[in-house]
Amino acid sequence: MKQLLTPSQVARAIGVSIASLKRWCDKGLISSERTAGGHRRIPIQGVMRFLRETGRPLVRPDLLGLPPATCTGDRVTTRCRRHLVEAMVAGDDEKIHRLIIETYVSGFSADEICDDILTPALATLGELWQAGNLEIYQERRACEICHCALRRMNYILDPPPDHAPLAIGGTPEGDPYGLPTLMAAFVLRSLGWRTEPLGSNLPLSTIAAAIDDMRPNLLWLSVSSVPDIEHFVREYKSLYESAGRFGVAIAVGGRALTETVREQMHYSTYCDNFAHLRSFVETLRNGATRASNRSAPSIERA
Repeated sequence: MKQLLTPSQVARAIGVSIASLKRWCDKGLISSERTAGGHRRIPIQGVMRFLRETGRPLVRPDLLGLPPATCTGDRVTTRCRRHLVEAMVAGDDEKIHRLIIETYVSGFSADEICDDILTPALATLGELWQAGNLEIYQERRACEICHCALRRMNYILDPPPDHAPLAIGGTPEGDPYGLPTLMAAFVLRSLGWRTEPLGSNLPLSTIAAAIDDMRPNLLWLSVSSVPDIEHFVREYKSLYESAGRFGVAIAVGGRALTETVREQMHYSTYCDNFAHLRSFVETLRNGATRASNRSAPSIERA
């Protein structure tokens, strides 16, 4: 879905004259297109990219259909994280969405948002619950809102081209934690990959079927909980063999993958944060094409 804006909307939203905005469009600084009637329209993704590249503030986000700004000024991770925790506790979905957008527009990369803001904020919720200062419903509600906010970021990011490499991923059977896999999709999409989150609590056999059907370049597997380690390792071996047949790289991560578990696995990379995932996929970017016409990436043992 592409949201197109008028020059007047964008000029008012970023606090410049329409004449200046049109000059930037003519120079290619902001992407734009023409309607059948010859009117200029600007994709919201192009506006976001321009703001990130130039450091200009979004003065009136409401004019672009975005929530109004809250965390303005310098990039202060601690402050943004504090605001996010407050919004999570209160169940304020608009504020959570707003804070994620603000950090992205201000120049944070997707992996920085996940590693430095979202993940620590969620950890703080866990600490509040353990101390008896948070109800379970509040934590679950916050996770649901974050799910929605991350999916809504697809309307802000540049859509990947049809020929972009494809990544799919999810969590294994017995792991209901879907947020890490949505964060992985957010990071990969921000890097220009096509992404297909498969969901959580999936038998590894059905992930292998997805590889067969979709022929991705990369599989990510987030593992936060493993009820039966022996069963998981046995099923993962079959999944690894399926990925190998199609030359699919595998990126794994999650707190349940202890060193002892990883010693029993093969994979392309282990990521203990999203910055590591970004670094890995950037090494694949130049040579990655559709699985049907490319060489298999190296798959190593842990």
